[in-house]
Amino acid sequence: MSDFFQTPMGRRFYEGTMPRLVKALETIAEKLDVKKEEKFVLISWDESRILGRGTERELRQLAKEMGIRGELVSSDESDEAPITLDEC
Repeated sequence: MSDFFQTPMGRRFYEGTMPRLVKALETIAEKLDVKKEEKFVLISWDESRILGRGTERELRQLAKEMGIRGELVSSDESDEAPITLDEC
């Protein structure tokens, strides 16, 4: 079976299936990295709604630019206390 790569099925595997598997794994890894970074949601006190999702730094900047008072809440369902944004 050491000549598998020389068979029609082996060629299809190495030239078609294997590159698609690698691409799929790369896509999964990228999405996991993005999820790791985007761990907060910004909730407005005045409007009682979610205004954005992203990293703590991004949402603090958004709150500052918009003059929002509210909370940053962890989106990974952990027991972390919300971060209060009072007059950013």
